Amino acid sequence: MALFWLMAVYVVGASTFSVVGQLFGGPLIARADEAACATELARLTNELQDRASSTLADPSTTSPEWLANWDRTFTALAGQCGRLEATRTLLGGVRSRVGNMLRAYREQDGPEMARIARRLEPFITPP
Repeated sequence: MALFWLMAVYVVGASTFSVVGQLFGGPLIARADEAACATELARLTNELQDRASSTLADPSTTSPEWLANWDRTFTALAGQCGRLEATRTLLGGVRSRVGNMLRAYREQDGPEMARIARRLEPFITPP
């Protein structure tokens, strides 16, 4: 008889935990993972913006290795973001386009900008 009540309590408890998890977005562990993911996605977003603009301002000051490090961190977040996985996917698309833009700038636009600056130099008086 005790075994029956023990099983009944277990079934009710497990069911309650499952229903509460479904109603309120999952267990607390998942929420902690999402919060950590949100923090890391925000940091990656800021780093992507800051490093890309620094690279455009002066390509010689920024090593392209930062993108590989960024990618490793981004990839490590896979499967850990829960409801933020779509946001993580969007950030991955932005990173891809930024990488393409920086490559085009480094290969074509950057040298052209340097050529323009050299041609304008004789006409600009120092302050």
